[in-house]
Amino acid sequence: MIRLGTFADPYRGDGWFIACGIWLLAIRWRWRFAFVRPPGKPGYSRLYVGPFEIERRAATMGEGQT
Repeated sequence: MIRLGTFADPYRGDGWFIACGIWLLAIRWRWRFAFVRPPGKPGYSRLYVGPFEIERRAATMGEGQT
């Protein structure tokens, strides 16, 4: 299932996203260069390159699980 949408994030910048399976690609107004594993989301990793954010979640997690 492919999801498209917008989001609001005052800290990291607003933008648009497309999500498909375990991958999410977002485009933000603010630029950033980093690789993070969010402490509140085990199994997730994010790569920020300029205005792009690429997020991958662990494939072992089912839909709807947090």
